[in-house]
Amino acid sequence: MTKTKMVLAAALVLGATFEASAKGGGGVMRCSLSGVNTALHGNIFGKKHIEAAREYGFVKLSDSGGRHGTWEVDPSVCGPT
Repeated sequence: MTKTKMVLAAALVLGATFEASAKGGGGVMRCSLSGVNTALHGNIFGKKHIEAAREYGFVKLSDSGGRHGTWEVDPSVCGPT
């Protein structure tokens, strides 16, 4: 990971934590979806922010119809659970 990506990831983490705190909720932690409502964190899980989700260690799995999917922790990034 380049220094630029590391700085970007850190800024995203801080921004998400601040945004969630301002809304009265918790933040998103890298490699953990525990207690996360992805709909409330569009800056990470929104359609335009797939790379941000990858930086957090998340991947979106498509359902059989390819329309909607579920978010999962990526073991290739975060290690086995």
